Amino acid sequence: IAATLAWAFLGIVVVVVAGGIVLFRDHVVAALPAAAPIYAAVGLMEDPHAGLELRRVTSREISRNGARVLMVEGEVANNTAKQREVPRMRGRLFDERDGELRNWTFSVPDPRLSPGENTRFLTELENPPAGAVRLTILFDAP
Repeated sequence: IAATLAWAFLGIVVVVVAGGIVLFRDHVVAALPAAAPIYAAVGLMEDPHAGLELRRVTSREISRNGARVLMVEGEVANNTAKQREVPRMRGRLFDERDGELRNWTFSVPDPRLSPGENTRFLTELENPPAGAVRLTILFDAP
């Protein structure tokens, strides 16, 4: 009978812990952001970037006060039927071997988008590294 009680107790502990992980998932993700994709993969949390689309991303290099400046601009659109928060964005520069040379984060001016809305962004990077051949702009991890 002691073994049965021990197994029953273990089962209750597992159910309580699993229930807490599910019920308090927002707190878990706030404390451990890397958990968000795990929750999303098992259908317990919506992907924070779902329905947000990057559009018309362009870049150009200019000279300002003798320094090279990489200017990147584009749009973020909300393609969902509900209001969405736009996370921080991340720019990444790569060399010809796909080695990352530099990355930086930035925010959009209007981080809350209603259904169907979009917002433009502009980010600048002074003195981009020589040898950069590819740029990516993506949503930063939550």
